[in-house]
Amino acid sequence: MTSANRSIPPDIQAILQRYHGSISSKAWWEILSAFVPFGLTWGLMVWSLQFPYGITLLLAIVPSAFLLRIFSIQHDCGHYSFFESKRANDTLGIICSILTLTPYHYWLRSHAYHHAHVSNLDFQATGYVKLLSVKDFQNLSPLQQRLYRFYRHPLILFVLGPFFQFLILQRLTFRISPTWRKERRWVHITNALILFTGILLSLWLGWRSVLLVELPIVCITSSLGVWLFYVQHTYEDSYFSHNATWDWYQAAMTGSSLYDLPVILHFFSGNTGFHHIHHLDPLIPNYSIRNCYHENPSLQIAHKLSLGDSFKSIPLALWDEEQQKMVRFS
Repeated sequence: MTSANRSIPPDIQAILQRYHGSISSKAWWEILSAFVPFGLTWGLMVWSLQFPYGITLLLAIVPSAFLLRIFSIQHDCGHYSFFESKRANDTLGIICSILTLTPYHYWLRSHAYHHAHVSNLDFQATGYVKLLSVKDFQNLSPLQQRLYRFYRHPLILFVLGPFFQFLILQRLTFRISPTWRKERRWVHITNALILFTGILLSLWLGWRSVLLVELPIVCITSSLGVWLFYVQHTYEDSYFSHNATWDWYQAAMTGSSLYDLPVILHFFSGNTGFHHIHHLDPLIPNYSIRNCYHENPSLQIAHKLSLGDSFKSIPLALWDEEQQKMVRFS
């Protein structure tokens, strides 16, 4: 947490601190309930290749869901909340990164940036789905406006963009500051680990089988991951502000949603739906955050989005500072 932690009311701070700390039995259950079924269902997809490929594509939904759960574990490792030991968090996070195709150390640092500047329109350098205010959009050139409209198109934002981001962009370092030496180095190390794993699997199963299984999983999981990240902060009555008037506590409580998902979807997404609590205190591991919400009425006042309501966020593309709400381009 940053110094902004001091802006949390003392009674809320006291509640949050009760849920700090790793619980080994729950942490290991998280690992077993994610990695084992992912491996089994990945193997099931390989077996299904002897049948029409449509069956394999349909089966891809299941390992994709478990890979999303693995990403939630990597996420908690990056906050050093999953295990007590920093080394254990880093080791597990690196293992997860081979499967999620997301370099652990770079993601850790860029995601910390997101937490420190959530909903701040003047700090969107990294770790964000880019958002402009109506005024900022109007000040763009016609070409820049068209590019922003293209970027915010649902097909780009939730399908093609995520696939390109996870499969290609995360293999490269040109977007990473030269001062982030450790993060740049670990991008290359992660790439080597992914390549080594891919070669071993290809020697065992054949490269064609590996690609036919892995590519649809990457496509589905990356889209689901970006959707969750998007809807956690993008809804009509969210909170965004320029730096001069930005308030960290309000950004966490008002600008981070409570995504009211069915229990099974909370399971696969690592309870990321309780996102306002996560922004208030990322030291609470995902396996404790649900209890934190249900046991404390003072944390149940966040903006609640049902699964159906969340799809209304898709056309929202600009922040209207006069109306203080998200609006469409029209």
